[in-house]
Amino acid sequence: MLREADRELFSFARRIDRLRASGVGWYSSTVGLLQLFASVVAGLLWDRIGHAAVFYYGALFAAAGIVALLVLLRRRTGARNA
Repeated sequence: MLREADRELFSFARRIDRLRASGVGWYSSTVGLLQLFASVVAGLLWDRIGHAAVFYYGALFAAAGIVALLVLLRRRTGARNA
């Protein structure tokens, strides 16, 4: 599943060979910056609320990701069947 998502993310770069490295660079930069942001948020939650808040925060976003994935898959499947 992840392999398919990565292929779609880099599809523009595959069409234009000279942009392939730029696509990989943007993807890696985005992932790295979001990981930094998530670490800062987790640290603030841990310090100000407590260690349980970090795990609830992670569980909340994991659940949101599952719901978003199900919605996107349903749309995609619906578009194929139409």
